[in-house]
Amino acid sequence: MTNPLPPGVATRLLLELAEDFGVKAEVGELLAQRGGTMPELGPMLRTHRKSLNMPYYAVTACCGLSASQLVMFENGKQLHPGLRTIHALAYGYGLPFGEVLAAALRTAGGPEPVYRKRTRPSALQG
Repeated sequence: MTNPLPPGVATRLLLELAEDFGVKAEVGELLAQRGGTMPELGPMLRTHRKSLNMPYYAVTACCGLSASQLVMFENGKQLHPGLRTIHALAYGYGLPFGEVLAAALRTAGGPEPVYRKRTRPSALQG
């Protein structure tokens, strides 16, 4: 998957968002260490979990997400996690929040999520 934003723009947006969440220094350091590039979320999570020989059930016990959700994140099937989910992933995998946030933002260059319009049951409509 490729990021549709030019590298300079993506980095600037990432740093602005990281500043809003108080992790700008951490994200900036990670970008500098990696030559300005960040891995995508799925490969980063999978590589980290495997390097620690950690089974899915150990991660689920820490973060409260189901094993099927973790598999979807690691395989790139789930592309747009919310902030609470990003925080849970960081905690469950034992990774810095800023690193997981940066990877999630990098990955979010993919297809936009599809939202369904919620409708009220006809009995509740006036």
